[in-house]
Order: sequence, then structure tokens, then C-alpha cells
Amino acid sequence: MKSIINNITLTLMALSLIACDSVDKQTISAAADDEEIITDSKITSTSQLVAPKDMKFISHKSIKLAVDITNQGGGPAYLSVYSNYQHADNNSWEINHDSRILASSMASSQVNHDFATPQHLKKLLVQIWFYDGRSPLTKEVEISHEINLSW
Repeated sequence: MKSIINNITLTLMALSLIACDSVDKQTISAAADDEEIITDSKITSTSQLVAPKDMKFISHKSIKLAVDITNQGGGPAYLSVYSNYQHADNNSWEINHDSRILASSMASSQVNHDFATPQHLKKLLVQIWFYDGRSPLTKEVEISHEINLSW
């Protein structure tokens, strides 16, 4: 009985593979009728590509972040910037800590950083953690070329 089931299973698997192969050949021949297929003999180089004049090839946004915590009594502190987070109940944030795109210590009350973010991001979450146990400062900001934060 076991060998009959194994034979049936192997037969069904073989038929499935044959069916997949014929579907791929049909797809390729249908695509060949509609448009030109690039083969190894027709390799296109980057210099041959044509793009619309208004297309931007920049995949990131440059940001200048300036943070001032003088009014909070200054540092030392630790700065973190996150891209993946959600506003939670009770005025707190749920943060994916793997999404941190900037991390820096703040030895003084002011710090400046230049960094880049992917184009698809619209907002960031900036957090300041104090070493002396004060509550962290958190602010959501819209991404722009220059971001100035004072607490």
C-alpha cells in the first residue's frame, strides 16, 4: 500500500513539473509576440538607458539635524532617531528599535548631525535619553533638509 501511494505521489510531482515547464514556454512565446525580449546577445548597458528629464536618481534625502537641550539642563544624554514607530495609548510610543537610523551621545547641550534617509520616509521620531534618570524627550518631526529641535 505504501509503495502505491509513493508511486502516485511521484507521478503527480512529475506531471506538475511538466505542466510548469509548458506554462513557462507559453508565457515566453506570448511575451515575444507583444514585446522584445532581451537575451544574452542583446545586453543593454547603463549608458544606453533613457529616462525622463524630470526623473531624479537620488534615493535618499539629506538631513541636517540640530538638537539643543539647554533648557532641560543640558547633557550628558543620548540621541536616537527612528523611522519605524507608532503612537500608542497614554501618550507613549511603540518603537521598532531596529529602525534606528541615527544614534549619538550628547556630551554637551547641543549637537549637529548630517545624515540621510530613504525617499519614502515622511516623518521621524527623535528621542533624547538622559543618563541621570530624567524622563526621555520625544518628538515626531516631518523630514526636511534642516531640522532644528529645542527642548
